[in-house]
Amino acid sequence: MTRRILYVEDNPDLLALVRQLLEQKIPELVVDVCASAYGAEEFLNRECYDLIICDVNLPGELGTTVIEKVLERDPKQPVMLMKSCLMAKSLCR
Repeated sequence: MTRRILYVEDNPDLLALVRQLLEQKIPELVVDVCASAYGAEEFLNRECYDLIICDVNLPGELGTTVIEKVLERDPKQPVMLMKSCLMAKSLCR
């Protein structure tokens, strides 16, 4: 069975790295990615997700606000907030 994750992250290197790792480790997984809160809303209006992973610091709107909106629509939606750190940035280099 195919599982779907939405990953919202504005750092393109980290976005690519996490997507690649998830898809390699879980072959039946589809990872949709976007770099903004606006993009996340568009994906959420089209698809249902098994998990939403969202960066805390997004341009224009905080990831916490994105997650609040998601949980207003579906209080049972599994979500995960992430915050980039220097270690993650150095992994992308």
